[in-house]
Amino acid sequence: MTSWKRDAASGLIVLTPILVTLYIVYWLYRNIAGLPILTSAIPNPALRVLVTVAVFVLLVFAVGYLMRTAAGRLFEGVIDSLANRLPGLRVVYNASKMAVETAISGTDELQKPVKLELWNDARVTAFKT
Repeated sequence: MTSWKRDAASGLIVLTPILVTLYIVYWLYRNIAGLPILTSAIPNPALRVLVTVAVFVLLVFAVGYLMRTAAGRLFEGVIDSLANRLPGLRVVYNASKMAVETAISGTDELQKPVKLELWNDARVTAFKT
């Protein structure tokens, strides 16, 4: 692959999940801040921003709590299945999901060597991936 194609691909791999995430956060903010209950009850724009951020944080924690349950795992499976059926979204979704999982869990576990026992008592050392 030529240098400029490799550079373009590397740039897209880094920028696409960031841009998609920013767009989703913007979309969520616009929809939460545009709720009629917030616009009529809170006329002050600065206070509306704080309430919107608080609602978003509560939503993140609620979904996080839901994901620890059996219903959450089922919901995640449905979302994964739907995202993997769409060719363009599949790449972005899986890359974003893997990046977030790696960032949250840390890379310490990926750096540790492990011992594997193969066949006929053959043992090898490998790195966890």
